[in-house]
Amino acid sequence: MVLLTSQPHHSAEISVHPTQLNPQQEIRLPWNPEYDVWHDFWFSPTAHARAVIDQMSLLEEFLLRGDCWAIVPVSAARVIAKQGKMKVCKLEDGPSPRIIYYLQSQRSCREPVRAFLSCLRESLLQNPDIECLL
Repeated sequence: MVLLTSQPHHSAEISVHPTQLNPQQEIRLPWNPEYDVWHDFWFSPTAHARAVIDQMSLLEEFLLRGDCWAIVPVSAARVIAKQGKMKVCKLEDGPSPRIIYYLQSQRSCREPVRAFLSCLRESLLQNPDIECLL
């Protein structure tokens, strides 16, 4: 998870600590319970974000409307930042990494499933920001 921002004062910083962020400028996305615990620790359960959204497709539009920031997975942040309007900053004392699992039955694993998982693994291994334990 990284900080995604259009704020110019964060652009030169290599990393940002949560205490440097104003929670009233946050565009918040609900990621998982572990993230919520981390968020409540640094920003208080009663902190009011500028907006709470549940669709990543809305994130860029909200961030471009003012001095805002969001904490997002690095994979999403890099895609949005490629358009040149956002900055990606590392987070000091950031939330724990998002872990995504999949379960597969060894008895019923057909060739299309194996082929898909092979392609997925190759794609994940090409991204240096993602640790793949397949």
